[in-house]
Formats: sequence, structure tokens, C-alpha cells
Amino acid sequence: MMTRTVFSSLGMALWLAAIPALAQVNLTGKVVGSDGKGIPGVQVRLKSLKLTALTDADGAYRLDGNSGILSRSQGNAPVTPAFRRGRLEFGVAADRADVRIQAFDLAGKPVRSLVDARLEKGSYRIDPFPAGSEAGLAFLRVRIGSESHTLKLIGGGALASGAVSAQASAGSARAAAKTAAAGSYDTLLVSKDGYSPDYKRINSLAGVYDFFLVRPAAFWGDPASYPAAKNVMTYVFLNRTNGKYADDQVFWTLTGKGIATQNGNLKDQPTLDVAAHSAGRVTFHLGTPTGEYWDFMEQTLDATGWHGNTTRVDGFTLPVAMRLICGDGHDELLGEKYEVFYLGRDKFFAKYKASVPVEFQSTIDSVGGKRIVAPGKGEKAFGPKDKYADYFNTYFTQLGLAGAVTQDAFACAGPVFGQNAQLCGAVNRHTAHLAKSEWGKPENFYQQAPANYYARFFHEYSFQEKAYGFAYDDAAGMAAYSECAKPKTLIIAIGF
Repeated sequence: MMTRTVFSSLGMALWLAAIPALAQVNLTGKVVGSDGKGIPGVQVRLKSLKLTALTDADGAYRLDGNSGILSRSQGNAPVTPAFRRGRLEFGVAADRADVRIQAFDLAGKPVRSLVDARLEKGSYRIDPFPAGSEAGLAFLRVRIGSESHTLKLIGGGALASGAVSAQASAGSARAAAKTAAAGSYDTLLVSKDGYSPDYKRINSLAGVYDFFLVRPAAFWGDPASYPAAKNVMTYVFLNRTNGKYADDQVFWTLTGKGIATQNGNLKDQPTLDVAAHSAGRVTFHLGTPTGEYWDFMEQTLDATGWHGNTTRVDGFTLPVAMRLICGDGHDELLGEKYEVFYLGRDKFFAKYKASVPVEFQSTIDSVGGKRIVAPGKGEKAFGPKDKYADYFNTYFTQLGLAGAVTQDAFACAGPVFGQNAQLCGAVNRHTAHLAKSEWGKPENFYQQAPANYYARFFHEYSFQEKAYGFAYDDAAGMAAYSECAKPKTLIIAIGF
């Protein structure tokens, strides 16, 4: 086996531990084998500052303030590069491929190079930026061999996987959520045939997809212009179907304990003065009051405030996003990201099919392409007599879960999972084999099969990466749920 030797320039190793700032790091070197030839694709890591570089085709590397943290991933790499939990994941399918990852600013100007190396076949994860260094950046361009992909970052420098990093505290998560709602711009990836003139186009990065800057104010409207509630709070309904449905073709129905059922459409009644109630639901239909394209959200409005969520526990038909504004300054976004509203049904469903393993493909086909059905909810794939009834069985054996059933795991039901939220969450996220202290850490989620790839997909396309992808997705606080004591306005956008 070839011996690897690292030669560092300028004797830098003598003072690495004392480096006070990333800007002062400028370590170069070369990794060679016993034959004196450079070895490409070797990871060189500066542990004290968590910087990593890969050697290039000649075995050379550089560690400086532009370096990212790159490592091999045990999980399945996405078909296309994607952000997950604040990290970029990508795969090299060929035996080896040249990989170059560059960061761009809002004007499309290259700012820094993160990876420029020849990598071996495998799955990779990278923490693209040292803390705070991502400010002012808008896009990453990832080139793997002959393929090129451009990925968006969102306003304020936070990564596209959500406004909160995997290590963020609950307090900083709330602050980041407020920033996401109130920010001046967000970036939006849309197809060429589906964008609004309210959004500024960035031509320099146009390709298969065009990139735009979206103004949240244009999407949500002016909260100050919406009527104040006479009861408890005001609901505002927004038509974000990009002209496919007129306002009088977008219908809502409010039900709940303690209130009478109310119905309307967005032309005749775009706002609703909501009284206190429990176990409430707002259902949306397109076309007619009972149209086949429908979806819903859930809420309770009581003496302690507003408590509610968007949900993908049963399935997905329409994108639903909501902005919760409260008298205490709370301003939060939940539900599908802006991008989903502008991709359109066909392209979004195609993204789902490209992102999930074959076992999950029938979640669309079983309902004629109208709805993505959650696994375990009648999609005819994971039931006791269905083709993939044993999907989790090997994992159950590894975990010693006698009597566990795949459909029960997806539904968080039955004797093993019905009353154990933490275990059900860990099985769906494929973390149950780890120490319990690791079950709820987002950086461990969905890293290998078997896992609930349906849930993973909707987390990736939801604000803050929070979604109810399965019944106990609130384990570790990952559900698209919020609440506040002084509710004022809930703005709800309905798409497709």
C-alpha cells in the first residue's frame, strides 16, 4: 500500500494552534506517496479551525479562509447537489471526476472557490463556509465532471436548506425565522416559463433554470394594510397560483370546535375575522368548492394564543405557506418555500421522483399524479400485502424491534411506535441505531436507507426545513408548527 506523506510549506505547523483568525490561515502543501508522486483526492484537515481541503490532481492543497469542511458521507448522495441541514451534499458517480465549487454574489460575480479537486467515486458533504463568511453570497455553482449545477442561498447569508444551521439554538432559530420573514430579498429558483414580474432576474447565472431575487413584501403583501380583527385574529388568504386560477376559483373552508363552519372564495372574502376555537382546520380547493386539487392546514385559537401547523402527514396536493405575525414581534414563515409555488405541479412532482428511491415512486402514481401520498397512508407500496411491506425489516432486526411493521413505522402507529414519538422519529430518520443522544440531531437525519425519503423531501422544500412529514415529526422539534400568545395576523398563501 502506498505511503502518504504531507509536506507543509513555511513551517506553518509550528504556530497553527495560535492562529487567531481565519484570514491569517495560508497553509499550502503536497501529499505524496512513497514513489514521490502526488496523490489526488486526499483530505487534509486543520482540526483547530475545522478547515478541510482536498488535494488536486498533483497532490497539492491549500488551507485558508476560503476552505470549506469536506468529508465523505455514509448516506446516499442526492441525484443533483442539494443543501441539507446547512451542508451541501453531492455525489461523484464516475470512478473519478473533477469537482469545482464556487460561490457567487448577488450580481453573479465569483467571490471564492471552495473546492477544486479530482474526487473519487462516492458521496460527499461540505460545510461551505466558516462561521459568518457566507454574508453577501447568493449562489454556489457546482461542477462535477461535465455537469454543472447552480444552487441558491437565501437572504442574509443563511443556506438554502433553511435559515437555521444544524447547531443553532432554539433562541437563534426563532431569531433567524423572524429574519427570514422580514428580509428584503430571498433567492428563488424557477423555471423559465413561470415567474412573476415582481421579481428581479439575475441573468448572469441563467441556464437550465433562471434565478431571481424575490421580495417577500411582494409575495405576502403589506401586513399593515390588512384589517384588524374584531374577534381574535385576522386570516388573510393569498392566491399564489401564478394566474392559473382566478380569485373566485380559490376556495377556503374553516371548521373547528366552538365555531360555525364558514366558506368563501378569495374574490368575495380574501380575509376572515377568526374567533376562538379548538381542533380547527382550513381546507383549500381550486376550481370549485369541492375541486379535486385540495389541501389544508390546522390550528387552535384559545385563551393561550394561536397554535397551528401546515401538514404533510397524509400527503401533498397544493403548496401552502403561512406567515404568522403576532403582537409580541413574532414574525415567522412555515410551509413550502417560495420556490415550490413557482415551479408548478409537473416540475415539482418531477423533483420528488428524482429525489426519492424507487420504493417511494408509487406515492404519486397511485393517485393519478394529482397527489403525493405519504407512505403508510394508502399508497399501496408499504402495506402488509404490498411490494415493499418488508422495507424496514432489516433495520428492525438490527434494532431488536420484535413485532415491528413497516406501515406502522411510517404511520407512527401500532404497539411498537404508536406511543413512542422518539423511537418512531428515529426509525423514520434512520438514527435509531445511534446512541439516543444522537437521535434528534438534524445532521444525522436521512443519511442512509431505509428511511422516510418522502419526509426528507418535504423538509428540504419547507421554510426552516420544518415539515410534518410523518405523525411524530415534532420529535426533535422538526415539525412545521408554531404558536404565539398574542396572535394578530395569519397570512396564508395557496399555490398551483
